[in-house]
Amino acid sequence: METLVTTLGTVFLVIIFIISAIGFFGFNKLRSAWSGVIGLGGCYIILVGVVSLFLMLGIIFEVISGQSSFGSDWIGAAAIAFVISAVCLFYMVHVMRTRCNTTARRILLPFIAILLAAAFVWRLAAAIIFHLPMSNGSESDNTSGNQFDISNLPVIIYDDSNSRWQIQSKNGDSATYESDTGQRVTIYNAQISGSTAVTNVGNFHWY
Repeated sequence: METLVTTLGTVFLVIIFIISAIGFFGFNKLRSAWSGVIGLGGCYIILVGVVSLFLMLGIIFEVISGQSSFGSDWIGAAAIAFVISAVCLFYMVHVMRTRCNTTARRILLPFIAILLAAAFVWRLAAAIIFHLPMSNGSESDNTSGNQFDISNLPVIIYDDSNSRWQIQSKNGDSATYESDTGQRVTIYNAQISGSTAVTNVGNFHWY
């Protein structure tokens, strides 16, 4: 049992290493594509929830095998890990229900969150050690200094099917629109190019 737990832990760390390395190169595009769904803070909440869940399962496996490193305190340790994982994963389910508009996005959310959280560490390390920019330059509208002024967004925009969406609110770097059917979308600076925007809900235009 101890060998199994060790093997599973090693496999998990290798997977995190691989996906974070892959995410290093596509970090900006991926972050921009999911910016209307979840930010980096939310990604780390989900990552903590997943790690806590694995920790709780590891503690239980150790107790079952009779080799618990927590001794008689294993119940308290497992309870703490359970509470943390439950809170974090409840947040993940909330994001799935309120911000993901397709089943595919709901399934991908935990993987994307872990990928972005892990890849950000690589980006930060590269910026500190090798003095590389946090941006890879792929988001021209957002990194060239020519950001779109959110205040210039119109009251009504249209999606690919020419259904109208009306403005609900504007903030410093984002605006929220609502369709006639009650669906909502938040558009960020990084998602705008000219008079179009590419979001997790779909493409929008105002020309």
